[in-house]
Amino acid sequence: MEKNEIKKPKRNISKKKKTRSQSISNDYRALLSQAVKNHQLGLLDQAIPLYRQILSVHPNFADANHLLGVAMHAYGDLEEAVNYIKRAIKLVPDRSSFHNNLGNLYKDLNLMDEAVVSLRRAIIYDKNNATYHINLGNVLNQMGRYEESGPHLKKAAKLQPNSPEVHNNLGLLYQEGHDQLNLASDSFLRAISLRPEYPEALYNLGNVFAQQFRLKEAVDSFQKAINLKPDYLEALINLGNTFTQQEKPNRAIHCYKEALKIFPKHAELLINLGNAQKDVNDFESSILSFKSAIEILPDNADAYFNLANVLFEKGDIDGAHDQLDLALSYQPKNTAWRIRQAIMMPVIPSSEEDILLRRKKLKEKIKLFKSEGLSLIDPLKVGVTNFYLTYHNIDNKQILQEIAGLYSSACPSLSFQANHCVSIEQKTKHRIKIGFLSNFFWEHTIGKLSSGIIQNFSHDLFEIVIFQFPGKKDHVTTAIEKSAERVVPLVKNLEQDRKRIAKEELDILFYPDLGMDPYTYFLSFSRLAPLQTVSWGHPETVGSHNIDYFISSDLIEAPGSAEQYREKLISISLLPTYYYRPKAPKKSERSDYSLPDTGSLYICPQTLFKFHPSFDSVIAQILHRDISGYFVMIDDGKGGYWNKLLIERIGKKFPDIIDRIVFVHRMSKERFMGFLQIASVVLDIPSFSGGNSSLEAFAMGVPIVTYPGKFMRSQVTAGCYKQMGLDSLIASSNEEYISIAIKLAKNKKYRKQMQKEIIDNSYKLFERQEVINELEAFFIGVSQNK
Repeated sequence: MEKNEIKKPKRNISKKKKTRSQSISNDYRALLSQAVKNHQLGLLDQAIPLYRQILSVHPNFADANHLLGVAMHAYGDLEEAVNYIKRAIKLVPDRSSFHNNLGNLYKDLNLMDEAVVSLRRAIIYDKNNATYHINLGNVLNQMGRYEESGPHLKKAAKLQPNSPEVHNNLGLLYQEGHDQLNLASDSFLRAISLRPEYPEALYNLGNVFAQQFRLKEAVDSFQKAINLKPDYLEALINLGNTFTQQEKPNRAIHCYKEALKIFPKHAELLINLGNAQKDVNDFESSILSFKSAIEILPDNADAYFNLANVLFEKGDIDGAHDQLDLALSYQPKNTAWRIRQAIMMPVIPSSEEDILLRRKKLKEKIKLFKSEGLSLIDPLKVGVTNFYLTYHNIDNKQILQEIAGLYSSACPSLSFQANHCVSIEQKTKHRIKIGFLSNFFWEHTIGKLSSGIIQNFSHDLFEIVIFQFPGKKDHVTTAIEKSAERVVPLVKNLEQDRKRIAKEELDILFYPDLGMDPYTYFLSFSRLAPLQTVSWGHPETVGSHNIDYFISSDLIEAPGSAEQYREKLISISLLPTYYYRPKAPKKSERSDYSLPDTGSLYICPQTLFKFHPSFDSVIAQILHRDISGYFVMIDDGKGGYWNKLLIERIGKKFPDIIDRIVFVHRMSKERFMGFLQIASVVLDIPSFSGGNSSLEAFAMGVPIVTYPGKFMRSQVTAGCYKQMGLDSLIASSNEEYISIAIKLAKNKKYRKQMQKEIIDNSYKLFERQEVINELEAFFIGVSQNK
């Protein structure tokens, strides 16, 4: 876009008004030509003295006043620039370029109303100058006066249909003003077609694609812009941000580092880099990035907040709290951060007493927040759920209801209600419309537990809609999407996604999991379908009043367990999954995992945050009784920080067994299944049972010792045994659990007998059509009775 016009002055030939500029000598006109030449070459230090020299003799030379004003604008002296251009206008009031350049000056001085007046005057004197319409349209656009800016930018497009600048600016209008993103992309594409090497238009197009979650196309546009302009800071940053959205943190890191070469003291960029480094578990580099941002801007609350997050990921709960205290010292009214600090629980608790103390403090905070009547604009800024409470081996119903009530009162918009859920009008439908929604429809535990159900629901009885988030996708995603009549993309904006889901007018909304992902957790506070259900993906009540049913199984619910749920508990006869039987891998050896050649391997393949402090003594007793045995876990994948915390906790009471606790690296699915096969025995954690890992182990006939507790989350492995009709490896006490584990490890004949029983009966766990039939019958029944 042409901002200020720098042209050789034309002789004023107006007959209406004579000025002294007509009597300028040829010598001074030659001097003016030299000044203009220097100006056009960017030699302001040489041009400005020449303009001043001319004006010292001819102070009323309008062109010299105007051009000196333009030069002073470029030089950065805006106030003096205004004075000279205003003097030129006083001498020649009808010169359109004078008014245009004064308008641009006012815009840079943030005097937007004055800019509009001047730019309108420029158009009065030259209504067919596209540049003037562009300048006025952009100023009006910046002021939010979109209805006024549109006609000017469209007029410019008519005047200069082949001007790439015009179409680029028109695209910005559509993008920023009217949110008409398709029209915006069309305009940017038109600009690029007219000038293929137009990095600014490519950058703007990339931003539109990113807004539309067309992330591959956004990446392509940003990369083309950078290829044309390697030092394009904004494009590098937004390319990095897009890679972050695509869950490609390593590529994001590369972009941010390239951008920092251009602008090394960019605090926000360092924060972006730190977050990407956190995503690849490079915690030390992440911490350095956040600290560098703090050095640049010591009062940057976001830097402290993000530093708190990485410390929390490391397992440094106290350090995280300290950094949140600093963040809140700069933003004391930030409700989201206050709530986040309150609900942060240790990843690896130091003791059972530590758990109880932190839960007590959380309850006190909730009570305080309710008394204050907090207001929360964007709950997603809390950034976490109540996830770690689930691993405390305590009934969480009451505290989860209180937290949900806090959110509902602080953020009323969460209680959105779709219009079709309010209406009492009954519509006759041939099929029940059911939507499935999770952030984990890929080869994640949730994807594997849910995929078979979604794929095998009757299309004669149900119209199936899948709600899909941007980000990770794989063969599981593809299989799920192929089984649906409609796949509705979501954009992770609560307001927009609530409307998208409501537009589908679902009869039933099925969440396979709630409580792991903050986004779906907060989405579940809304009433988006007349019937809303959740299942066992995260084995805990949600606490929200808008989830009607929790779907579980008789096999994993203890008597009276319905009291542990805010939702109405629905227990079907089998485990609520249609699980595809995994294929057994090639046989593995201990050496494949760098494990000892001799001695029993007691493998517990669960994520480390599942290890409740009460399990420490069980581990110790097993290793005390089997002095040649090893307890094997999978490391945290976080650089060993969680490993260290867990070992420190166990070592405080049982230092003599630490050298026989072994960690193996995280691994692919195939290597994981091979890892289970080399176990002398697989151990279930009594307070939190395995689920997906247990199904994979049983598919290969691997015995698991389990001790179910009073909560569903501790009974899944036992439920698998019950479904197979087996109970020999279900313990009823810690002592029995330890005895069975050692017997399996030491008695090969007994272990082979258990393996055979599991292999002979494991077919009962997989691809059970009865599960589909029961779920369909339940959904039909509740739909008819609604």
